[in-house]
Amino acid sequence: AVYLWLLVYPLLAGIRLSLYRANLFGGEHFIAFENYARLFRDRTFVQALGNSILFVALTVPLLIVLALGLALALNRGTRFAGFMRSVVFASSVLSVTVLTIIWRQILVPDGGLLSHFSRLIGQTPVAFLNDPKLVLPSLAIITVWWSLGLPMILFLSALQQVPRSIYEAAALDRATPWSVFRRITLPAVMPAVILVAAYECALQFQVFGQPQLLTQGGPNGASRPLVLYIYE
Repeated sequence: AVYLWLLVYPLLAGIRLSLYRANLFGGEHFIAFENYARLFRDRTFVQALGNSILFVALTVPLLIVLALGLALALNRGTRFAGFMRSVVFASSVLSVTVLTIIWRQILVPDGGLLSHFSRLIGQTPVAFLNDPKLVLPSLAIITVWWSLGLPMILFLSALQQVPRSIYEAAALDRATPWSVFRRITLPAVMPAVILVAAYECALQFQVFGQPQLLTQGGPNGASRPLVLYIYE
C-alpha cells in the first residue's frame, strides 16, 4: 500500500498531468502530446538528453569492468587486500563538494596537478573542463573514481558466495584461468552484475553535482545533463 501510494500513484498522476496544460491555480486543459512535441523541439533539452545518455554509456560499463576486476584482485584474506579494499572504498564517502574541489585542483590548466606534469614534459596543458569534446569524458572519469567503491563491495560479496570446492575441482581438471572465469566466476556473479548495471544506470542518469559545480553545464551546454537542465 505504501509503495502504491508513494511511487505508483505519483507516477501515473504525473503522466496524466503531462497531457494537460495547467498551472498551480488549476484550469487544466487537455492537449494530448503537445507538451512532449514542444519539449523535443527544444534544442537545449535534446542536447541535455544526449549528454545524459552518453554519460551513462561512458560510466556504467567502465564501473562494472573496473569494479569486477578490483573485486577479483582483492578477493583475498590478506591484510594488504583488506587495506586496499578500504582505500578503494574511501572515495565513495566523500561529498560531491569535496570531490569537485579535489578534481578541480587536478584538472584546471592554470596551476592544476596535470598541468604541472604537462609542463615538466614540455607539453601544453590541456583544458579538460573547457573542451567540448573532453568535458563529458572528464566528468565520467571523475564519477567512476568516486563511485567505484560500492560496486566493488557488491562484487566481492558475490565472489565470496561461490563455493571453494568448485574452484578446487576446476584446478584438478587443469582448467585455464580464462575458463575458470568464463565458466565459473562470471555465471556466479551475473546477478550482481545485473544489479550493479541497473543501479548505476539509474544513479548516473541523475548526475547533477559534478557538472553543476565543475562546469555549470558548459562549454556551450556540452556537459549539461537532464537534471541540471530541469534545475535551470
